[in-house]
Amino acid sequence: MVQVITKEVEGKKCEPFEEAVVEVPEQYVGSVVELFAQRKGEMTDLQPSLEGSSRLKFRIATRGLLGLRNALLTATRGMGVMNTVSRRPDTPL
Repeated sequence: MVQVITKEVEGKKCEPFEEAVVEVPEQYVGSVVELFAQRKGEMTDLQPSLEGSSRLKFRIATRGLLGLRNALLTATRGMGVMNTVSRRPDTPL
């Protein structure tokens, strides 16, 4: 059985979050934002990158990332690149 890993911080249950950086062609930005929104991800930054490309930053719970890489590749027809960095569990559930 799958369980969410939580930690008590100042008497509140918190879970681990990650920062996800996605590099994607501009035509797929809407699809990527929708994918992250379905998994309760919060977009923190959107910047134009190389020609015709955008860099999106999201804050998302680690459990929301499960299976997301495959969905991202499908939605962007293999053109999306995602990197993640773990952050401390500081947000109450």
